[in-house]
Amino acid sequence: MSPSHHGIPALAISRSAFEQLLGQTKVILRPMSWTRGLGSPSPAFFQYDSSIALDTETLVAVEGMRVVCRYRPSINGKPEVLALSLLIENDRVYALDYGKWYRHVNNKGGRGRPMWGERFRGSQQHFWSDDGYGYAEPLADPANPEDAWRQFLTLGNFEANFPFVHPLSGGDKDQRVLIP
Repeated sequence: MSPSHHGIPALAISRSAFEQLLGQTKVILRPMSWTRGLGSPSPAFFQYDSSIALDTETLVAVEGMRVVCRYRPSINGKPEVLALSLLIENDRVYALDYGKWYRHVNNKGGRGRPMWGERFRGSQQHFWSDDGYGYAEPLADPANPEDAWRQFLTLGNFEANFPFVHPLSGGDKDQRVLIP
């Protein structure tokens, strides 16, 4: 096993197993409700976390598999940030990072893939590789967080039977619905 980007041993999942998982329908179980990100580097970060199911009939949560979304509004001259991720245990196996300011270099995982060794800016889609996390490909910048969420659902083959709720819409009590 090769180390992941956090120095933790990489998950024992092959690229082919990841691609099979990506092609499978995954149901996000918890309705969207954002909380302040605990332990985040910025007090302005919000987080949404949900278990997922692979069986669309029984909707039984898969232990150790979840969707984690982190959002930071534009603050102190820094543009807003949205990271939408599928995690298995602590490994980020699939993600969409929304934001024109993101910079990425493909030099950690994904050796042999089309964008290996390339540098680019902007929104990006991350994929698990046999050699671990770190490979990404550029993605056309979604217009806003709601469009990024829709893109994440579509490209990652996720179902969410609830509306998107913007993190700045008022908290858990009265979050305004932005997408039906």
